[in-house]
This record gives sequence, structure tokens and C-alpha cells, in this order.
Amino acid sequence: MSGFNWPDLPSDKQVFSIGEACKLCDTKEHVLHYWETIYGRYIGKIKRVNRRRYYSPDNIRVIRKIFQYKEQGLNSAGIRKALAGKNKVAAPVTEYDPRRIRSELALIAKILEP
Repeated sequence: MSGFNWPDLPSDKQVFSIGEACKLCDTKEHVLHYWETIYGRYIGKIKRVNRRRYYSPDNIRVIRKIFQYKEQGLNSAGIRKALAGKNKVAAPVTEYDPRRIRSELALIAKILEP
């Protein structure tokens, strides 16, 4: 998981409060609330008891995948397709990708031409 240092999911727990889920995914509650509205169908059923949210280990894994896809530069539509398995997600572009650098330099050269 590039760029992420997530703790392992405890094997003895089957449900996590939203606070625990935030710690396990290194995020804030409002982000999880928002993602439930956008990716809820892929995150899965989130148990609600007395207006409190409880997440399963599978929910946590999907939320972590969303973070990875976002890091790769996918937009919401791309993330939904990736979660649905409708497209293969390419590996993230490294900062030293020669093809990307060449194309960016060519674009800069065109802009700078008199």
C-alpha cells in the first residue's frame, strides 16, 4: 500500500465504531460519511444501531481501496468502476516516468516557442 501506513485489522473484532474505523483508515468521520453517500453500494452494508455507525472488516478494506484509488488519481467515476471490477486500475505513475516527462517537456517547449 504505497504511501499508507495503516495498522493491521484486529482479528478478534468483527465490528468497529466510526471512531475506530477512522483510526484504521487514518481519516476523519466526515470523509466516511461522505463516501457512504458516493460509494455506499461498494462499501457494503454499514450497521446502524441507535444512529451510530458500525463497520465490518470488509467495509474497512473497501474504504482503504478507495484511498489507494484516489492516490492513483482516479476520480469518483473511475473509483466506482474500479470497485465494480469494470476496469483494471493501472499502477500509479512514478515521478520518473520518462514518457510522461518527455510529453510534458514537449508541451512546455510548444508554449515557450516564440
